[in-house]
Amino acid sequence: MNSKSIIMTILITLMGGLVLFISNMSDQILVRANTKYQVYLQGEKIGLIDDDTALYDLIDASQTSIKKEYDVENVYPPTDLKLVKVNTYDATSDDIQEVYNKIEDVDDFTLKGYVITVKGEEEEYTINVLDQDVFSNAAKRVVNAFLEEGEYDSYINNNQEEIVETGRIIENMYFSEDVTIKEAYISVHDKIYTDEAELSQFLLFGSDPDTEYYTVELGDTIASIADDNKLNVEEFLIANPNYKSENTILRVGDEVNVTLIDPQITFVYELYEISDEVVYYERETVRDNSKPVGY
Repeated sequence: MNSKSIIMTILITLMGGLVLFISNMSDQILVRANTKYQVYLQGEKIGLIDDDTALYDLIDASQTSIKKEYDVENVYPPTDLKLVKVNTYDATSDDIQEVYNKIEDVDDFTLKGYVITVKGEEEEYTINVLDQDVFSNAAKRVVNAFLEEGEYDSYINNNQEEIVETGRIIENMYFSEDVTIKEAYISVHDKIYTDEAELSQFLLFGSDPDTEYYTVELGDTIASIADDNKLNVEEFLIANPNYKSENTILRVGDEVNVTLIDPQITFVYELYEISDEVVYYERETVRDNSKPVGY
Protein backbone atom coordinates (compact mmCIF):
# COMPACT_ATOMS: atom_id res chain seq x y z
CA MET A 1 0.00 0.00 0.00
CA ASN A 2 1.45 3.33 -1.01
CA SER A 3 1.58 6.39 1.28
CA LYS A 4 -1.34 8.01 -0.44
CA SER A 5 -3.60 5.04 0.28
CA ILE A 6 -2.44 4.98 3.91
CA ILE A 7 -3.29 8.66 4.36
CA MET A 8 -6.75 8.18 2.83
CA THR A 9 -7.42 5.21 5.10
CA ILE A 10 -6.46 7.23 8.20
CA LEU A 11 -8.65 10.16 7.16
CA ILE A 12 -11.65 7.91 6.52
CA THR A 13 -11.13 6.23 9.91
CA LEU A 14 -10.94 9.59 11.68
CA MET A 15 -14.03 10.90 9.92
CA GLY A 16 -15.98 7.81 10.83
CA GLY A 17 -14.91 8.09 14.45
CA LEU A 18 -15.87 11.75 14.55
CA VAL A 19 -19.31 11.04 13.11
CA LEU A 20 -19.82 8.23 15.62
CA PHE A 21 -18.69 10.49 18.49
CA ILE A 22 -21.04 13.32 17.45
CA SER A 23 -23.90 10.86 17.05
CA ASN A 24 -23.34 9.43 20.54
CA MET A 25 -23.07 12.90 22.08
CA SER A 26 -26.30 14.03 20.37
CA ASP A 27 -28.12 11.00 21.73
CA GLN A 28 -26.78 11.72 25.21
CA ILE A 29 -27.78 15.40 25.00
CA LEU A 30 -31.28 14.54 23.79
CA VAL A 31 -31.74 12.04 26.56
CA ARG A 32 -30.44 14.23 29.37
CA ALA A 33 -32.09 17.55 28.44
CA ASN A 34 -35.08 18.28 30.75
CA THR A 35 -37.70 21.00 30.58
CA LYS A 36 -38.23 22.58 33.99
CA TYR A 37 -39.45 25.84 35.49
CA GLN A 38 -37.27 28.20 37.48
CA VAL A 39 -39.34 29.88 40.20
CA TYR A 40 -38.56 33.50 41.10
CA LEU A 41 -40.17 35.42 43.96
CA GLN A 42 -39.43 39.14 44.28
CA GLY A 43 -36.52 38.61 41.88
CA GLU A 44 -34.93 35.81 43.91
CA LYS A 45 -34.69 32.13 42.87
CA ILE A 46 -36.66 29.95 45.27
CA GLY A 47 -36.85 26.65 43.41
CA LEU A 48 -36.75 24.55 40.26
CA ILE A 49 -39.89 22.51 39.53
CA ASP A 50 -41.11 20.13 36.84
CA ASP A 51 -44.68 21.41 36.39
CA ASP A 52 -45.83 25.04 36.57
CA THR A 53 -49.50 24.05 36.51
CA ALA A 54 -49.07 21.90 39.60
CA LEU A 55 -47.78 24.89 41.58
CA TYR A 56 -50.68 27.11 40.50
CA ASP A 57 -53.17 24.36 41.36
CA LEU A 58 -51.60 23.88 44.79
CA ILE A 59 -51.87 27.61 45.53
CA ASP A 60 -55.51 27.67 44.49
CA ALA A 61 -56.44 24.50 46.39
CA SER A 62 -54.67 25.48 49.62
CA GLN A 63 -56.21 28.92 50.17
CA THR A 64 -59.66 27.85 51.36
CA SER A 65 -59.82 30.54 54.06
CA ILE A 66 -59.28 33.33 51.51
CA LYS A 67 -61.96 31.84 49.25
CA LYS A 68 -64.40 31.77 52.15
CA GLU A 69 -63.58 35.30 53.33
CA TYR A 70 -64.05 36.89 49.91
CA ASP A 71 -66.56 34.40 48.48
CA VAL A 72 -64.45 33.62 45.41
CA GLU A 73 -63.69 30.46 43.50
CA ASN A 74 -60.00 31.00 42.74
CA VAL A 75 -56.91 32.34 44.46
CA TYR A 76 -53.85 33.33 42.43
CA PRO A 77 -50.07 33.63 43.03
CA PRO A 78 -48.42 36.85 44.23
CA THR A 79 -47.80 39.44 41.54
CA ASP A 80 -44.04 39.14 42.22
CA LEU A 81 -44.00 35.40 41.38
CA LYS A 82 -42.43 34.50 38.02
CA LEU A 83 -41.96 31.08 36.43
CA VAL A 84 -39.38 30.85 33.63
CA LYS A 85 -39.21 27.80 31.37
CA VAL A 86 -35.65 26.42 31.14
CA ASN A 87 -33.88 23.44 29.56
CA THR A 88 -31.42 21.79 31.91
CA TYR A 89 -29.37 18.62 32.18
CA ASP A 90 -30.00 18.53 35.93
CA ALA A 91 -32.44 15.72 36.65
CA THR A 92 -33.20 16.91 40.21
CA SER A 93 -36.15 19.16 41.10
CA ASP A 94 -37.42 20.91 44.21
CA ASP A 95 -40.51 19.65 45.97
CA ILE A 96 -43.55 21.72 44.98
CA GLN A 97 -44.88 21.80 48.54
CA GLU A 98 -41.59 23.26 49.78
CA VAL A 99 -41.68 25.93 47.06
CA TYR A 100 -45.27 26.73 48.00
CA ASN A 101 -44.29 27.10 51.68
CA LYS A 102 -41.59 29.61 50.74
CA ILE A 103 -44.12 31.64 48.77
CA GLU A 104 -46.63 31.61 51.63
CA ASP A 105 -43.98 32.76 54.12
CA VAL A 106 -42.71 35.66 52.00
CA ASP A 107 -45.56 37.15 49.97
CA ASP A 108 -49.35 37.55 49.76
CA PHE A 109 -51.61 35.71 47.37
CA THR A 110 -53.91 37.60 45.02
CA LEU A 111 -57.49 37.73 43.77
CA LYS A 112 -58.65 38.71 40.31
CA GLY A 113 -60.56 41.98 40.47
CA TYR A 114 -60.57 45.61 39.40
CA VAL A 115 -58.53 48.65 40.42
CA ILE A 116 -60.34 51.98 40.18
CA THR A 117 -57.99 54.96 40.00
CA VAL A 118 -59.40 58.36 41.01
CA LYS A 119 -57.07 61.16 39.92
CA GLY A 120 -57.75 64.76 40.87
CA GLU A 121 -55.71 67.93 40.44
CA GLU A 122 -53.94 67.52 43.79
CA GLU A 123 -54.23 63.88 44.79
CA GLU A 124 -54.70 60.38 43.44
CA TYR A 125 -55.91 57.20 45.11
CA THR A 126 -57.09 53.73 44.18
CA ILE A 127 -60.06 51.56 45.15
CA ASN A 128 -59.95 47.77 44.88
CA VAL A 129 -63.09 45.73 44.16
CA LEU A 130 -63.78 42.20 42.99
CA ASP A 131 -66.96 43.19 41.16
CA GLN A 132 -67.36 46.41 39.14
CA ASP A 133 -70.99 46.65 40.27
CA VAL A 134 -69.82 47.29 43.83
CA PHE A 135 -68.21 50.54 42.71
CA SER A 136 -71.01 51.46 40.29
CA ASN A 137 -73.72 51.02 42.93
CA ALA A 138 -71.70 52.83 45.59
CA ALA A 139 -71.09 55.78 43.24
CA LYS A 140 -74.81 55.84 42.41
CA ARG A 141 -75.69 56.10 46.12
CA VAL A 142 -73.30 59.04 46.47
CA VAL A 143 -74.86 60.75 43.45
CA ASN A 144 -78.36 60.28 44.85
CA ALA A 145 -77.25 61.99 48.06
CA PHE A 146 -77.02 65.25 46.10
CA LEU A 147 -80.12 64.92 43.91
CA GLU A 148 -83.84 64.91 44.52
CA GLU A 149 -85.56 61.54 44.63
CA GLY A 150 -85.87 59.94 41.19
CA GLU A 151 -83.78 62.54 39.35
CA TYR A 152 -80.85 60.23 38.68
CA ASP A 153 -82.99 57.46 37.19
CA SER A 154 -84.92 59.95 35.05
CA TYR A 155 -81.69 61.41 33.70
CA ILE A 156 -80.09 58.03 33.00
CA ASN A 157 -83.24 56.70 31.32
CA ASN A 158 -83.73 59.96 29.36
CA ASN A 159 -87.29 60.46 30.56
CA GLN A 160 -87.14 63.72 32.50
CA GLU A 161 -90.44 65.59 32.52
CA GLU A 162 -90.66 68.71 30.41
CA ILE A 163 -90.85 72.01 32.23
CA VAL A 164 -94.33 73.48 31.78
CA GLU A 165 -94.25 76.52 34.02
CA THR A 166 -91.68 75.81 36.70
CA GLY A 167 -89.29 72.95 37.38
CA ARG A 168 -85.81 71.74 36.61
CA ILE A 169 -84.03 69.21 34.44
CA ILE A 170 -80.48 67.89 34.63
CA GLU A 171 -78.51 68.72 31.51
CA ASN A 172 -75.28 66.95 32.45
CA MET A 173 -73.61 65.12 35.34
CA TYR A 174 -70.09 63.81 35.88
CA PHE A 175 -67.25 63.38 38.35
CA SER A 176 -64.64 66.10 38.06
CA GLU A 177 -61.80 63.65 38.77
CA ASP A 178 -60.49 61.24 36.13
CA VAL A 179 -61.85 57.80 36.99
CA THR A 180 -60.33 54.74 35.28
CA ILE A 181 -61.01 51.06 35.84
CA LYS A 182 -58.70 48.19 34.90
CA GLU A 183 -58.67 44.46 35.60
CA ALA A 184 -55.83 43.35 37.85
CA TYR A 185 -54.60 40.81 40.40
CA ILE A 186 -55.04 42.36 43.85
CA SER A 187 -53.06 41.35 46.92
CA VAL A 188 -55.24 40.08 49.76
CA HIS A 189 -53.11 42.31 51.99
CA ASP A 190 -54.61 45.40 50.33
CA LYS A 191 -58.02 46.85 51.18
CA ILE A 192 -60.65 45.21 48.98
CA TYR A 193 -64.24 46.51 49.05
CA THR A 194 -66.83 43.78 48.69
CA ASP A 195 -69.80 45.70 50.10
CA GLU A 196 -71.25 48.70 48.27
CA ALA A 197 -72.56 50.26 51.50
CA GLU A 198 -69.06 50.30 52.99
CA LEU A 199 -67.60 51.77 49.80
CA SER A 200 -70.29 54.46 49.59
CA GLN A 201 -69.44 55.42 53.17
CA PHE A 202 -65.80 55.89 52.17
CA LEU A 203 -66.70 57.92 49.08
CA LEU A 204 -68.95 60.23 51.08
CA PHE A 205 -67.15 60.47 54.44
CA GLY A 206 -63.53 59.41 53.83
CA SER A 207 -61.48 56.69 55.51
CA ASP A 208 -61.06 58.41 58.88
CA PRO A 209 -63.99 60.80 59.48
CA ASP A 210 -64.45 62.83 62.65
CA THR A 211 -67.45 60.72 63.64
CA GLU A 212 -70.34 62.29 65.56
CA TYR A 213 -73.32 60.50 67.08
CA TYR A 214 -76.80 61.52 68.17
CA THR A 215 -79.01 59.70 70.68
CA VAL A 216 -82.56 59.21 69.41
CA GLU A 217 -85.27 60.89 71.45
CA LEU A 218 -89.05 60.48 71.51
CA GLY A 219 -90.62 61.92 68.35
CA ASP A 220 -87.43 61.84 66.28
CA THR A 221 -87.54 60.66 62.68
CA ILE A 222 -84.77 60.05 60.20
CA ALA A 223 -85.79 63.17 58.28
CA SER A 224 -85.85 65.37 61.37
CA ILE A 225 -82.49 64.12 62.67
CA ALA A 226 -80.88 64.56 59.25
CA ASP A 227 -82.26 68.09 58.90
CA ASP A 228 -81.16 69.11 62.42
CA ASN A 229 -77.61 67.93 61.64
CA LYS A 230 -77.26 69.52 58.20
CA LEU A 231 -77.61 66.22 56.34
CA ASN A 232 -80.13 65.02 53.81
CA VAL A 233 -81.91 61.70 54.14
CA GLU A 234 -79.68 59.84 51.65
CA GLU A 235 -76.54 61.00 53.44
CA PHE A 236 -78.03 59.80 56.73
CA LEU A 237 -78.85 56.38 55.24
CA ILE A 238 -75.33 56.00 53.84
CA ALA A 239 -73.85 56.88 57.22
CA ASN A 240 -76.24 54.44 58.91
CA PRO A 241 -76.55 51.43 56.56
CA ASN A 242 -78.61 49.46 59.11
CA TYR A 243 -81.56 51.75 58.27
CA LYS A 244 -82.95 50.83 54.87
CA SER A 245 -85.35 53.72 54.19
CA GLU A 246 -86.53 57.09 55.43
CA ASN A 247 -89.62 55.45 56.94
CA THR A 248 -87.67 53.11 59.24
CA ILE A 249 -88.90 53.53 62.84
CA LEU A 250 -86.20 54.65 65.26
CA ARG A 251 -85.94 53.36 68.81
CA VAL A 252 -85.51 55.86 71.62
CA GLY A 253 -81.98 55.61 73.01
CA ASP A 254 -80.35 54.33 69.83
CA GLU A 255 -77.22 56.13 68.65
CA VAL A 256 -77.07 57.21 65.02
CA ASN A 257 -74.17 58.54 62.97
CA VAL A 258 -74.61 62.22 62.08
CA THR A 259 -71.11 62.89 60.77
CA LEU A 260 -70.88 65.69 58.20
CA ILE A 261 -69.86 64.53 54.75
CA ASP A 262 -66.35 64.87 53.34
CA PRO A 263 -66.73 63.62 49.73
CA GLN A 264 -63.72 61.78 48.30
CA ILE A 265 -65.01 62.24 44.78
CA THR A 266 -66.49 65.42 43.32
CA PHE A 267 -69.93 65.08 41.77
CA VAL A 268 -70.91 67.86 39.36
CA TYR A 269 -74.36 68.31 37.83
CA GLU A 270 -75.63 71.06 35.55
CA LEU A 271 -79.25 72.19 35.89
CA TYR A 272 -81.72 74.08 33.74
CA GLU A 273 -84.24 75.48 36.18
CA ILE A 274 -87.29 77.77 35.99
CA SER A 275 -88.83 78.96 39.25
CA ASP A 276 -91.15 81.63 40.58
CA GLU A 277 -89.48 84.17 42.81
CA VAL A 278 -90.97 87.11 44.66
CA VAL A 279 -88.79 90.14 43.98
CA TYR A 280 -89.62 93.24 46.05
CA TYR A 281 -89.07 96.70 44.64
CA GLU A 282 -86.71 98.87 46.60
CA ARG A 283 -88.30 101.99 48.12
CA GLU A 284 -86.38 105.20 47.76
CA THR A 285 -87.39 108.48 49.39
CA VAL A 286 -86.47 111.64 47.47
CA ARG A 287 -87.06 115.07 49.00
CA ASP A 288 -87.97 118.06 46.81
CA ASN A 289 -87.00 121.23 48.62
CA SER A 290 -88.83 123.35 46.04
CA LYS A 291 -92.23 122.28 47.40
CA PRO A 292 -93.87 123.67 50.51
CA VAL A 293 -93.94 121.66 53.71
CA GLY A 294 -96.79 119.16 53.75
CA TYR A 295 -97.04 118.89 49.93
